[in-house]
Amino acid sequence: MLYASMCHGAVGGVCTAANFMPELITDVYNKFVAGDWKGSLEAQFKLNPVRLSMDGASFPVAAKDMANLRGRDIGAPYTPNLATPEGPVLEKIKTEMKNAGLIG
Repeated sequence: MLYASMCHGAVGGVCTAANFMPELITDVYNKFVAGDWKGSLEAQFKLNPVRLSMDGASFPVAAKDMANLRGRDIGAPYTPNLATPEGPVLEKIKTEMKNAGLIG
């Protein structure tokens, strides 16, 4: 929602996703402040499927999953949260990250 927020006057955002996919978040921001609103919106549309794929898992766990998939060794979530099990939720996260060029 970074693009929409900036359209309504926000000067930035606190984006958890910037910790593990900063290139997508900064692309939205940098294009917007440069006046390239079309490019910023396109960058937001590239980001959206990746961010929305997190909704199938617990938010803090999905953030750790994505960071680990990007090669950051941040470990498993603390209990009572459980790691995202192998299956459709984790596969959706991996697919969207691959589609966005975040993982190979």
